[in-house]
Amino acid sequence: MADAQDTGRARKTRNLLFEQALEAEKKGDLKAALEKYKMALQIDQNFFDAWLNAGAIYTRQGKGDKAITCYQRALVSKNDVRAHYNLAVEYYKKSDFTESERALKAVLKLDTRYLNAHLLLGYVYGKTGRNDKSEISIRN
Repeated sequence: MADAQDTGRARKTRNLLFEQALEAEKKGDLKAALEKYKMALQIDQNFFDAWLNAGAIYTRQGKGDKAITCYQRALVSKNDVRAHYNLAVEYYKKSDFTESERALKAVLKLDTRYLNAHLLLGYVYGKTGRNDKSEISIRN
């Protein structure tokens, strides 16, 4: 019984920290938001939304490697198009077109109609000299 109570309290604390992080983000205090996300992740290392949001903050701060780590960790928790797509964008910005393509194909496997993934995949194909595939991807 004590374990269930401890788990319930931990979940409440995790959620409270997450809400505080969201509020800090709304106010533009990215440093405080990131700290709250990290605290929530100390309680629950599989908290997908906290990993995703922390990655987004690192993206806004231009810290691509840290963003990639967060998005990869989010994917351990949940196979989700948002994390795959954000990962693809970060790899694209680093000119790692192989990894970007891999992430985009994962997006499209989950959601064939994800327009931004088709567009970015077209750019990846263009950057890698596969213009024939680029046009097809963009048309989709």
